[in-house]
Amino acid sequence: MATTFIDPSDTQLRKGQKIEIFSISTGESVEFKAFVTDFEDNFESEWTSEEVYGRMDPIQTFKGTKRTISLAWDLVAVSHDDAIANMNKCAKLFKMLYPTYSAEASTTMQASPLVKLKFANLVTNTAVSSGEGSSAQEGGLVGTINGFAYSPDLEQGFFESNNGASIYPQTLALACTFIVMHTHNLGHNTSGGTRFPTEFPYIRTGTEQASGDGNAVSDDAEDRAVETL
Repeated sequence: MATTFIDPSDTQLRKGQKIEIFSISTGESVEFKAFVTDFEDNFESEWTSEEVYGRMDPIQTFKGTKRTISLAWDLVAVSHDDAIANMNKCAKLFKMLYPTYSAEASTTMQASPLVKLKFANLVTNTAVSSGEGSSAQEGGLVGTINGFAYSPDLEQGFFESNNGASIYPQTLALACTFIVMHTHNLGHNTSGGTRFPTEFPYIRTGTEQASGDGNAVSDDAEDRAVETL
C-alpha cells in the first residue's frame, strides 16, 4: 500500500500562520507558510526643521508618521513538486509588482500595483471586523512594495529535472519592504479619546473586531488610498 506523505508544516496554513499578498488591481493572491526569518515594524515621524535667528532651538513642524514593515521568510520544499510550486508562487508574486494597462497593446497605465499584505495578527487591518483567519483581501493592510529580494540557498541544493537542465531550489529566501497606506482614522481627539482602532497596530484579543469608535474601514477610504497612486 502506497504511503501518502503529509507535510507537517501545512498546519501553519490551517492555523492562519501564513504570509498572504493580494493584488488590488488584478484580484489575485498568493500565500506562503510563515517561516519568517526577519520582521521589523518601523513607525517614523517626519518633521521639518527650520533654523530661526535668535532662537537656540529650531522650529519643528510636524509633517506625518509613516509605517514601514520589513519582512523576510524562507520557502522550504519537501519534494520536487513542492519546489516547482514554490517557484510558481514566486513568479506570481513578482508579477504583482507591475501595473495594469487599459488594453493588451496599450501603454496607458490603468492601475498602480497596490497590494494588501497580511501576516497573522502582526500585519493586519485592525479596523476591519473580519474574524480570525481572514484573507489578505478582507483584512490585509493596503500598501506598496518596493521590490523583492530572491535568494536560493545554494548550500541546500536543488531538485533537478530534464537531466539537470532544469533546477528548482530546495530552499528560497524572500525579503521585501512594505510601506503602509492607512485606510482608517489615526491620532487623538482634542476632546479626549483616540481615533485609532482599538487593537491598533496589532490584534491582541485573539479576535479581530472593529473598534466601535468610528474607525471601521470604509470602501471609500480604501478607494481614496488606491487613487493616490
